[in-house]
Amino acid sequence: MMGISWFALLLVCVASAQDTVELDDGGFVRGEIHEWIVGDHVTIQTAEGEVLRIEAAHVREVVRGGRMALASPRRPSSVRAETAATERLTLSLTVDGAPGPSCELPCTTYVEGELIDVRVGVNEGRPRRPRHRRFEVGEGLNLSVSYESRGDVRTAGWVTFSLFLATAVGFAAGGLVGELFAGGSGTFYLVLGAPIALLLALAIGLPLAALSDHLDVVALE
Repeated sequence: MMGISWFALLLVCVASAQDTVELDDGGFVRGEIHEWIVGDHVTIQTAEGEVLRIEAAHVREVVRGGRMALASPRRPSSVRAETAATERLTLSLTVDGAPGPSCELPCTTYVEGELIDVRVGVNEGRPRRPRHRRFEVGEGLNLSVSYESRGDVRTAGWVTFSLFLATAVGFAAGGLVGELFAGGSGTFYLVLGAPIALLLALAIGLPLAALSDHLDVVALE
């Protein structure tokens, strides 16, 4: 009888010495933990020799050796981002004011926080602020990133601005010549021609030349 009791006690001790991962669905995985990165994943080898990688989003609690129970302060929330753009876009996150993860779209990453600020890099360029950039994460967040390059429009704007500006300069020069050497025949060019051409350069060409690329992020339902 005493032998059976000692054997049962030994089984309890062996079981308690195992590492245990409690899952978010109430299940358990027992074995030996090889790696545990809080907020990212747990790698555990079961008694059958199977090595499992469990993402932090599915981990409720980690118990190592039956003596220490550890859990993430907050279960990570997923942030999924997609885009229809053909350019190479990189999503960079700031989580509750601190630097967060980044990934190339389309991608899924995990954050531990309540509020994220979004920046988007285009073709490995410096991350830019989109039109909408601040979102509450909640239990998970799905984002759609739209981008449209307007480089051709800017080029057309600079061409338009240059042509109208050159025309204004030409009118002004012609008007001065007419006033000085042709008996005051340059009044029309000085009073109307040059100002109108300059106004068109500023009103049409300059806004097009300064047009920024379209970049926006929206949260999907």
